Amino acid sequence: MNLSITGKNRSFAGRILMVGIFLCMLILPVQAQDKVTLSGYVTDDTNLPLIGASVLVKGTTEGAVTDVDGRYEMEVAPDAELEISYVGYKTQTVNVNNRSSINFVLEPDALMLQEVVAIGYGSQRKEDLSMAVSTMNVDESIKSRSSDLATVLQGRLPGVTVMQSGDPMSDATFSIRGRGSKGNDGDYESGSGVLIVVDGVPNAPYMVEDIESITILKDAASAAIYGASVGSAGVVLITTKKPEAGKVHVNVNASYGFENVTNLPDLLNAQQFCDVWAKAAENTPGASVPNLANPDVYSFANVTHTNWLDEIFRTGTKQHYALSVSGGG
Repeated sequence: MNLSITGKNRSFAGRILMVGIFLCMLILPVQAQDKVTLSGYVTDDTNLPLIGASVLVKGTTEGAVTDVDGRYEMEVAPDAELEISYVGYKTQTVNVNNRSSINFVLEPDALMLQEVVAIGYGSQRKEDLSMAVSTMNVDESIKSRSSDLATVLQGRLPGVTVMQSGDPMSDATFSIRGRGSKGNDGDYESGSGVLIVVDGVPNAPYMVEDIESITILKDAASAAIYGASVGSAGVVLITTKKPEAGKVHVNVNASYGFENVTNLPDLLNAQQFCDVWAKAAENTPGASVPNLANPDVYSFANVTHTNWLDEIFRTGTKQHYALSVSGGG
C-alpha cells in the first residue's frame, strides 16, 4: 500500500517537473526580446558628423539625438526598425538585426535644394539664393491650434522671435530683425514693424486657415525690395491656397481655449510688510516706522484683507471660428 502511494507521488512529481521545463522553454523567447544597447555614429557622405540627427524607432518617438561628434546611444529591441533623419538629407530605414553598433551615412537630399521659394520679386531655387531666407509649409495640424500668425511661427523658424505682452486683449507679436530705429522706448510697436505681404500685396488681409506657405526675408535685401521705410525690420511673404477648377472646398475651423497669467511675483503680506519697515528703521539711524506700517498706531497695519493679485487676474477664455469656401471654374 505504501509503495503504491509512493509511486503515484513520483509520477505526479515527474509531471510537475515536465511542466516546469516546458514553461521555461516558453519564457526563453520572451527573454530574447529584451532591449539591447545600440550605439554608433551618423555622418554625411564626406565623413563629417551630423549634429542633432534623429535616430528613432520607426513609428514611435523613442530614440536618440546625435551629439557634437555625431554619436548616438539608445536602448532598442533586437529586431527593431530604425529611422534616421536630418534636415537636408535623405531619411534612412535600417533593421537592427540584433547588432550592438551601427554607423549611418546620410546622403544630401537634392530635391530640397531644388525647392522653389518666393522672395518678393519672383521665385528662385534655394540653392541659388544669396540672401537669408527661411520657409515653411503650413499643414493642417499647425492651423488647427493657431488663430494668429505669430502663434504659427513660434519656435518653427530660426531668427523669428515671438513675444506675448501682458495685455490679455492683445495678440502675440513677433520680430525678425529687432525693432526699427524709429521706435521709442515706451511703445515696442512704434518702430518699423514687420511687413506682411499676402500673395504679392503688402498688408493685405488674410486668414490663417488660407495660408499654404510662409517665407521670411530676414536680411537687408528685403529693404531693397520694398523700401527701407517698410521692410527694414524683415518681411513675411504669405502664399495662400489656390482654388481648384471644378471643385468646391468648404473649410471650418473652430477652437476654444483658456488663458491664465504665469510667473506672478511673490508679494509680502501685511505682517511681512510691517516687519520689513521695522527692520529698515532699526538699521537706519534716526529713521522711524511710518504710521501705515506701525501696528501700535494703526491696528490693522499687519492684517491682510485682500490678495490683490487674485483680484486682478483671472482665467480668461479665447475663441476662434473660421469658415471659408473656395472653388474655381
